Amino acid sequence: MFLEFFRRHKKFSYPLDISDAQTGEMLKGCVPKDQLYKTGPFYCDLSPSSHNGPYQRAIDFIVKDGSIVYASRSGRVVDMVEAHSTYGPGPAFADKLNYITIDHGDCLSQYGHLQKGSPSMYGIRAGKQVMRGQVIGIVGKTGWVDYGEQGDHLHFMVFVEDKKGFHSISVDFI
Repeated sequence: MFLEFFRRHKKFSYPLDISDAQTGEMLKGCVPKDQLYKTGPFYCDLSPSSHNGPYQRAIDFIVKDGSIVYASRSGRVVDMVEAHSTYGPGPAFADKLNYITIDHGDCLSQYGHLQKGSPSMYGIRAGKQVMRGQVIGIVGKTGWVDYGEQGDHLHFMVFVEDKKGFHSISVDFI
């Protein structure tokens, strides 16, 4: 019951500039049509091979590498990795993901496939408070990336932790 209430009442702003939605239109041809859907103005990829179990409600926004990433809600950075520049198909590359995790008090959000070193370039570090709309990084291919060289996207997920571990939840965007 709590999670249903939570899902209906928590609002996030888009983690990308709306102008980047146009690049998704150009890049969508790299993704099989049955794997495409839209969230607001953005094309997204279902990523059936990696969005399973606790990751099932993650969102892959199709945007070009180099797109600016913004904090979707205010919170504190609790974890980040920005040292990798490797990517490839399949789970063998999962531990090469650059990402930022932000604690919002009632949930956490995570932004993956960031360019090497881009969070630090904007002064982001673990323990730092960030505000909604603040630049926190740049999209870049790292980690497990479907569709090879054409797989430009931002992996975005909101999740909660409980006794069973963590799991992603559905969110609404404002």
